[in-house]
Amino acid sequence: MTHRGGGTAILVKSSIIHHSTHIQTSSVEITAIVIGGHPNNLTICSLYNSPSLPSRNFIPDLLKVFRNRSQCLIVGDFNAKYASWSPTSRNNAAGNALSKLVRTRGFLLTAPNDPTRVPSYGRPSTIDFGLSCGLNSITAETFPDLSSDHNHVHFVVSIDTSIPFRQNCKTLTNWNKFQDIIANTIPGNPPIHNSEDIEQAIINFNSHIHTAINQASKFKPILHEMSKVPHATRLKIQGKNRLRKLY
Repeated sequence: MTHRGGGTAILVKSSIIHHSTHIQTSSVEITAIVIGGHPNNLTICSLYNSPSLPSRNFIPDLLKVFRNRSQCLIVGDFNAKYASWSPTSRNNAAGNALSKLVRTRGFLLTAPNDPTRVPSYGRPSTIDFGLSCGLNSITAETFPDLSSDHNHVHFVVSIDTSIPFRQNCKTLTNWNKFQDIIANTIPGNPPIHNSEDIEQAIINFNSHIHTAINQASKFKPILHEMSKVPHATRLKIQGKNRLRKLY
């Protein structure tokens, strides 16, 4: 969920096994959870991208979210306008950058057919949508049920584990550098007097490890040619070709 002026949150049904995860970004606001699954975990993120901030960190922040995640869905207010998904508004810098990212990296952008923001004055626009990797079947529909000038968007995600995911980046880690960073940043045995101290020590330990990996790693993007044929149509073509081989 997002609200005017920024802020993100995720409401999760208590019966769903999940845990929150911290993703450090420079400009966009992110709340993220990881839902355990087989064979892959699913990361779901709520995003808010402020229109008042420069767009130079927008794409790098999105790549940080997707990095090394086989299945990930980001939904929220991107404040990115482009004719492909927001034909009733003018393109902006964030929209141009996001369109290039989708074309070159093979991410899936899912937007409803109707505008998601309908102001009292000015043009309506579609700036609330989803961006995903490793998920091939997502539908989005918008409903004008709220008092806000943003309509809420309902996403339906079909998780098909039989379809392999194409990685969008490689992680190249210098493990010698990682060991040096760990040796210099993680202190000796921390003072522990109660269960709260144990929990805090675990949090600090995990934080040091993630920070060291990021500092010791380089991330090389893998470019994919984006198909203009919808995924559902490609599946039908594949099925037709298989049947043709049988007869």
